[in-house]
Amino acid sequence: MKKSIPWLISLVLSIWVISKMIPHRQAPGLDIDGFSRLPVLVGGRVMPMDTLARISLSVMNHHGTFTVDGKVEPASRWLLDVFMMPRRADAAKIFEVTNPDILGLFGRQEADGKPVSYSYNDCEPFLGEIGKQAGLATQTEAQTRNAFQRGILKLRDALRIYLLLKNSIQAEDSPDFARELQAFDQVLQPGVQAARDREANRPFNQQDLLRLVWFTKRYQILNKARPKISAFPMRRDELPVGSGKFLKNGLILVGSGRV
Repeated sequence: MKKSIPWLISLVLSIWVISKMIPHRQAPGLDIDGFSRLPVLVGGRVMPMDTLARISLSVMNHHGTFTVDGKVEPASRWLLDVFMMPRRADAAKIFEVTNPDILGLFGRQEADGKPVSYSYNDCEPFLGEIGKQAGLATQTEAQTRNAFQRGILKLRDALRIYLLLKNSIQAEDSPDFARELQAFDQVLQPGVQAARDREANRPFNQQDLLRLVWFTKRYQILNKARPKISAFPMRRDELPVGSGKFLKNGLILVGSGRV
């Protein structure tokens, strides 16, 4: 029996080494880990998607995390929801409020100092009042603001960041943004030609020009409203390992000027 122990240990170690060499099969659906490593350009700084997610969540709650049914989930999953599944993201309770006067805006009477988490859906009916109170708070010098004023400004800023992120990939007010982009693609070439003809004092199609002007104004407004976030242009062979297929059904990379 004693002689067989070293053989058993060797066998166990061999099985363990072989198991580590076998690539793990990814669960069907979304590759959150691959998405988290995708590089993104934010305000002139390149960072992984996971860093963007954690920085954003840290503004919204003190622990900088995202929970589902009491279980802490990766921050990148929350960001992916914000980008691709905004309805689900709107229901996530990520906005933390502790000030009793701010809780009163939501109709809560608790004042025990414990943080209460709200979703965007919870906050949406009160956006006007939050904006109004935050505007009043800005009229007070930062050094003399009370707890309510500091808290309402923090909540307003957190909601702003959330809305900016949600509109950075697709316009929230568009019922079908993919179809809208297809319509823009069809309008682009005739509209540009009409603009060139007009500049050259040649006959031009006014309807084609007006359609282009409408889309141009719309996207200029969206560009001003959205954060300075863009996919970092990289060749496919330069992407981090595993980041090229965070969607099993295909990954859209923006870098060539076309979607």
